[in-house]
Amino acid sequence: MNPRNIVTRSPTVEYQDKRYTINRLIKVVEEEDPEYWKSIIPHDIVLKKDGMLWFLYEITEVFPIDIKHDKEEETKDT
Repeated sequence: MNPRNIVTRSPTVEYQDKRYTINRLIKVVEEEDPEYWKSIIPHDIVLKKDGMLWFLYEITEVFPIDIKHDKEEETKDT
């Protein structure tokens, strides 16, 4: 198995009728300024829930994939 062919599904979050992927979760610590984390971690939106800062990317485009078609091509090649 080629590790580059592995597809992982990252968890998604729905917020205000938009869907986001989770980039990073950071535990909130009172001594730390959340603005520091916001300045160094790329994100579209940051939410705070359950004592965690959720750094999220918005999913803007989705492309359908015909998995059955892809498997047929693999069998033809072998």
